[in-house]
Amino acid sequence: MLKSTVPADSIRLIAIDIDGTLLNPQFQISETDLTALRNAHSQGIEVILVTGRRHAFALPIAQQLGFDLWLICSNGAVTRSLSERPSTATCFPNKLVAISVA
Repeated sequence: MLKSTVPADSIRLIAIDIDGTLLNPQFQISETDLTALRNAHSQGIEVILVTGRRHAFALPIAQQLGFDLWLICSNGAVTRSLSERPSTATCFPNKLVAISVA
C-alpha cells in the first residue's frame, strides 16, 4: 500500500478510474480498496468513479461501495449520481451524427 505525504485533512475529493485501477483483473474491488473508499467517504471526502465505459457498466461497481456518489462515464460525456440524478449529458445533434455517419 502506498503512503501519502499529503495531509489527510487537505484531501477533499478522490476521483478514481475503474478499469485497471479500482478493479483487479477479475473485475472485483479489493477489500482494502473498498474499506479505504468507505473510510474516505465517512470522513467527508467526495468519492467519484470515472470510466470511459457506459453508465450501465459503472453502476453495479458503484453500488458495491454502499453510499451515494458521482459517476463520470462515457469518456466524460455522462455524469450521474448513483441515485441516477443526471448532472450533464453531452449529446451531438441528430443532424451532425447523420452527416458524420454518412
